[in-house]
Amino acid sequence: MLTWNIETSETLTDFQRTRLVSELGPVIRIVAVDERSQTRNRDIALERLRDRVRPRWPSVPAGGRPRRQSPQSLADSQQNASDRSARPRGVATKTRELGL
Repeated sequence: MLTWNIETSETLTDFQRTRLVSELGPVIRIVAVDERSQTRNRDIALERLRDRVRPRWPSVPAGGRPRRQSPQSLADSQQNASDRSARPRGVATKTRELGL
């Protein structure tokens, strides 16, 4: 038997915990006695747990998702990268020391 207490799980964010508890309940118990091997039964139980949780796994809230770069900022960052790679080694450190 595999037991996962969602309410006390330290790996979940508050958003994830609230969502999973509302859909699955505070504790999930999975029983697998399909094989003679205890290790294989544990693996089967983990697969079943994944199958129950994955469709209900909350995605990142809209405000927390990284945004795509605009074409101009992408071009600027690529230009900065090429400027850095064109400089000889040590130049960046020396210009920082001089405050340039």
